[in-house]
Amino acid sequence: YRKVSEGLFYPPYVVFKQGQHNGEIVCSLFQDRVYVTSTAYIFNGGTLEEKKVLTAYLNSRLVKYFLFMTSSSWGVEREQLLTNEVLDLPSPFNMLKDDAKERIVSWFDELSRLSSIIPYDEKQISQLEESIEKEFEILFGLTERDITYVHDTLDYNLDLFQNKLSAFGYRRVLDNESLSYGSTLIRSLDSHLTYVEVPVKVTIFNPEVNDPLQMVILYLDVEESGICKGELAEYRTALKRINNYLLSQHSDSVYLKKTIKFYDDNTIYIIKPNQKRFWSNMQAYEDAAAIVNDILNM
Repeated sequence: YRKVSEGLFYPPYVVFKQGQHNGEIVCSLFQDRVYVTSTAYIFNGGTLEEKKVLTAYLNSRLVKYFLFMTSSSWGVEREQLLTNEVLDLPSPFNMLKDDAKERIVSWFDELSRLSSIIPYDEKQISQLEESIEKEFEILFGLTERDITYVHDTLDYNLDLFQNKLSAFGYRRVLDNESLSYGSTLIRSLDSHLTYVEVPVKVTIFNPEVNDPLQMVILYLDVEESGICKGELAEYRTALKRINNYLLSQHSDSVYLKKTIKFYDDNTIYIIKPNQKRFWSNMQAYEDAAAIVNDILNM
């Protein structure tokens, strides 16, 4: 028997589910007495507005990222979150100002109202959730690169971890995703090459469904930077031939598909499998850093 403070269970209180629900973290604010039929953590104390902020924060992508990266049981057994792991999360309250709190509470109340209306207005709900996410990103002073790492880790790494071969990251790259990768690559290279002023031009391609590879070509020290789309037909034959070299046999049943960065004077060819996980914005940052490192070591 453990004596528990009676005041803990007087509503309103925040209930944080110990386990996951369909791969999602679940946290709710209850303003009436409820029975909890599965293991959960109860948070109480502070004002109602602060509890709304806490509920919004614990449901955010930022918290999901922190817990996925630090939880000791995620993927090991039942994927439950321990008390100390939740309490070790960075707190938003130290930086929270009144105007930010008012915005989050206002969006939270509107989300609660919309969630009670059937059918749901999914577009408006998504917009409110995105507004709350951005408020927390500003609160913690996250850079564009930080935000990219958070979103891409959840969209690709966590999805691959949970859904295996049916994950979103295994699908082919779309035209707008190649464009986003190219734009991020240019911005990242520009930030690395700030003091030498080397313009970077990127050529992207839009492979068809059956094309196994995707290619991006970088031109350094050109007249002006930018992105353009290249003709796909002249590259398809070469890419399919290169694919035979990328797929190297390591044993009777194990094959490894590699990626290629080919340097030819001021031109760099980046060739990878035609899968989203290799062409995310996070990968663009990683590729830019690797290219700069290669150049410095040449």
